Amino acid sequence: MDTAPLPQPAADETQELTDYVIQQLGKHVGSKDIIYKLCELTGMSWPDAESFVHQVEADHRPDIARRRSPILLVVGAITLLAGFLMAFTSATYLARMWQSPARCRRAQDVGQRITRQSGRALATCGPDK
Repeated sequence: MDTAPLPQPAADETQELTDYVIQQLGKHVGSKDIIYKLCELTGMSWPDAESFVHQVEADHRPDIARRRSPILLVVGAITLLAGFLMAFTSATYLARMWQSPARCRRAQDVGQRITRQSGRALATCGPDK
């Protein structure tokens, strides 16, 4: 079994591989998938490709984060909108629930009259007292 190290790729090939790894990590591709592709394309051993990917990830963290930021921005905006929607619906529910008792009694009286007339049940403000 020959354990001699493989020849290192040329500088321009290393830059191309580095750019490829940065691009794939920016697209949220898993490290193992990138390592597999590097092994397939270059003939690197798995440990060599793994250390290369980890080295590129450590050295180019800001570049990778910049590529990921549009996706995170969209996810953040959607989350923010969903939070505002939930807060609005909760506030309107609480506003209806904490109406003045006199208004609730009037609404219940009207609701009971309409229920007697139409035969359908209506939602009222709270429990009968």
